[in-house]
Amino acid sequence: MTTKLKILILLFILIVSCKQDVKIDLEKNNYIEVKKEKLPQISILGTFHFANTSDYSAIVIEDLDTQKRQSELNNLVDNLSKFRPTKILVEREPSFTDTLTLRLKEYKNGNYVLPKNELYQLGFRLAKKLDLDTIFGVDHQMGLGDQELVTFLQENQLMENFSEIIQAAKVWANQETEYLKTHTLGQTLENLNGLKSDKFNRNLYLESILNVTDKGNSPASNYVSNWYKRNIFIKKNIDDLIEENDRILLIIGAGHSSILKDFYRGSSKVNYVELNNLTE
Repeated sequence: MTTKLKILILLFILIVSCKQDVKIDLEKNNYIEVKKEKLPQISILGTFHFANTSDYSAIVIEDLDTQKRQSELNNLVDNLSKFRPTKILVEREPSFTDTLTLRLKEYKNGNYVLPKNELYQLGFRLAKKLDLDTIFGVDHQMGLGDQELVTFLQENQLMENFSEIIQAAKVWANQETEYLKTHTLGQTLENLNGLKSDKFNRNLYLESILNVTDKGNSPASNYVSNWYKRNIFIKKNIDDLIEENDRILLIIGAGHSSILKDFYRGSSKVNYVELNNLTE
C-alpha cells in the first residue's frame, strides 16, 4: 500500500469516526466496524398462524383454549418479557395500528376477549405484562403474481413440478404440527425459529419456486421478487419506528422472519438479538 493511499484511508477514518467507531488494519487493507454500544436492538419471533390461514401449507393447533396451552402461552410471554421490549410490532398494516391500540386498551381494562390469533395471544398479553400502550402494525399487503405464475405453469406443462413444491411445504407443515402435539408452544416456536426451519422457509422461494422453470425472466422470478419486495416494504415500516435505545420485538409469520432476520443481522444501525429463552 502506498503512502498516499494510507493518508486517504486515515482521512476517511477521521470523517467516519464522527458517526461510528472504526478499526483499520493498513497492512491487510481491511477494516473492522465496531458498532456503537447503545444501538437500538431488535428481536424477531417467527410464528405459525394460530387461526385459519390461506397459506399453501399451515401448522395447525386445535387445543389453544385448553388449560395446558393457556399455561404454555403465559410461560412463553414470561420468557419473551425478559427481552424487555419497548415496542411490539406485529403482522398487520400500519393503518391498523390505531385499531390495535384501541383493542389493547380495552383488553387491559378487561373488556376485550383475545381472538385465536398469534398477534393477540402473544402480542397483547406481552404488552399488558410490560404495560405498553401501543401495538404497531408493520405488514405490507401486495399481490405476488399468483395468477400470472399459474398461467405460466399451465402453459409450459409445469404444474406437476409446482405441485411437488407445494407438497413438500405441506409435508413440512404436517411434521411441525405433529411436533406441536407432543411439545409446548415455547418448544415449537423455538424449533420454528431454528436454522433448519429458517433455511427451509427461505429456500422454498429462493431455490424451489424460483427454479420451477429453467427459463429466466419468468413469472416465477417475478413471484419470488415480489415476495422479497413485500418483505423490504415491511423492513422499511419497521425502520421508521426504531428510535434510539429501543428494544423492538417483531412477531410475524415464519416465512417473513426467515428473511427479515437476514436483513437485520447485517445492519449497521440496529443490533439483532437472537431470542434464546423461549423454553426456560
